[in-house]
Amino acid sequence: MSNSAAQDEQLLKLYSEGNALIERIREANAPRIFIISGPSGVGKDTVIEQLRDVFPNAKYVVTATTRPMRVGEIDGVHYQFMSKDAFVEGIENDAFIEMRWSTTITMVFPSSRSLMVWPTTAMSSSKLM
Repeated sequence: MSNSAAQDEQLLKLYSEGNALIERIREANAPRIFIISGPSGVGKDTVIEQLRDVFPNAKYVVTATTRPMRVGEIDGVHYQFMSKDAFVEGIENDAFIEMRWSTTITMVFPSSRSLMVWPTTAMSSSKLM
């Protein structure tokens, strides 16, 4: 078996295992929290878009950014787009549950407290991702 064929076979096995895991999660119908994390450009948004197809009733945390909106992005869906002044005001008013930024890059990506769907006893009907 060639190296390429062996890699293809390994990928098919991983896909099958992933599909089986997703099916077990669906069948459990229990609350789940997924954290999609990675460096810039790694494909987090692609993963999230696919999760939206698989879990259409799930709730998603929308992070905020001071960077300009890109073509195809929707404020409040992909990010909460903010001015730098609004961001600073948010820091001063403790409006974010977490925050990360770079002093060399002028973009920030905090998560707004007001946009969170906090876990409750009714979590099974309002899943947070």
